[in-house]
Amino acid sequence: AGEEGVDWEVRHISDEKGLGLVALRSLQEGSRIMVEHELRDPWEHPRIVDLYPVGESIARKVALNGFSARDTFAGKPETVVCLRMSRANHACDPNAQECHVEGVMLLFALRTIAAGEEIEIDYTTREQLALFLTPEWSRDRLTHYGIKCPEGCICFDQDRAAKVSLARLLFWVLFSFVPKNEKGIRGDAIMALRVADRLLSLLDDLHAPPAAKRDVNYQAFQVSITSINTVKRYKDYIGAAHAHAVTTGRPDSLKALGYKEYCGRGVEEHPCWSYALSEIQEMALAGKIQTLQDMPTLMGIKVDPEQIAEISKTLKRQIQNGSTGGVDA
Repeated sequence: AGEEGVDWEVRHISDEKGLGLVALRSLQEGSRIMVEHELRDPWEHPRIVDLYPVGESIARKVALNGFSARDTFAGKPETVVCLRMSRANHACDPNAQECHVEGVMLLFALRTIAAGEEIEIDYTTREQLALFLTPEWSRDRLTHYGIKCPEGCICFDQDRAAKVSLARLLFWVLFSFVPKNEKGIRGDAIMALRVADRLLSLLDDLHAPPAAKRDVNYQAFQVSITSINTVKRYKDYIGAAHAHAVTTGRPDSLKALGYKEYCGRGVEEHPCWSYALSEIQEMALAGKIQTLQDMPTLMGIKVDPEQIAEISKTLKRQIQNGSTGGVDA
């Protein structure tokens, strides 16, 4: 992570903005600018009074300078304050993004930041996927901070607004994917991954934060292992999810370690893999495959032999009961 006084500093920006963060050297895209422990009880810290707005109540300072944090285990959002990171000013087209990871706040570069350039974040992206909020909502939210966007601001760009709207729709479609509904009808994993690919392309165009790309890639990974038609792609998605998890956290964070496990040992223990196994069984019962032992090669992945053996036993019982015409298990 960057070091205060070496990589960045708190500096007076203007009478209108007050203090802000400024890069002291070139900061590369994806690099960590700052790691800071948050104040979960900011009312008890004496330096909280130094934060903007001057002369206002502590509650007002917390409201305007707080970041959204989510406890890894409890999953309950709360507001925290970081004395240095909270100095970052707003931009609708920011060059940095903050995120909360297991007790600390991270600030990393969304693009390369030149020496002497102000480090800015988007106040309306307090949640990692708030990218999908409408520009109108964002501008209204900014009035809470006393900010009024000028006419030439990027948030008025109609082409960008259309991409944000499409991204919001694709996000909803991808995360609504159901491997098999209550009627036994399977979801279309191939189509879901086409949605994921289009969404990831949009996220690149919109310079979305790595946390958004991390979550979309992980959802695409889960979709890919629900069907033998898509399972060959799982390594691409989980590899990207792991890379973004490392960028937005630590290599030893819970998310990064969990993703790394699937990169290395395979998918046999993931709950979504059971849908692909049941698909194999359904295809065998329908006479669409002749040997279960060939399925791992067909899918291009390593499958636990014990899982194949278990399916074989189930099929043999069904054959004996006359429920299928036969399959070489």
